[in-house]
Amino acid sequence: MLDDDGATFVLEPGTRAPHSFSLHARAPAQRGELRQVLAADVSIAYALEANDGGSGGSESTLVGSLQVGSSEFAVKCHDQDEWPGDPDASWCLTWLATIRVDR
Repeated sequence: MLDDDGATFVLEPGTRAPHSFSLHARAPAQRGELRQVLAADVSIAYALEANDGGSGGSESTLVGSLQVGSSEFAVKCHDQDEWPGDPDASWCLTWLATIRVDR
């Protein structure tokens, strides 16, 4: 899905708990204390948030700032898992490592 300044990607659409992540070309609301180099010229500063979720089970959200070369993007990833699952939104780091900016 595209919007004015970014896009949302949904993996496994139509399932009860699809994985999704979004990238936006605006300043991130949160950068987070966790930092990781994902690939050459791609790094992220992020925080992981957990909550009890809704009828689909516990949720995990990754929010932060993705740096690709000299470009910065706000990023948000989501994961949900039914009890007794353990959701982990860091699943998206592998996908974020593939982001490139063509000029």
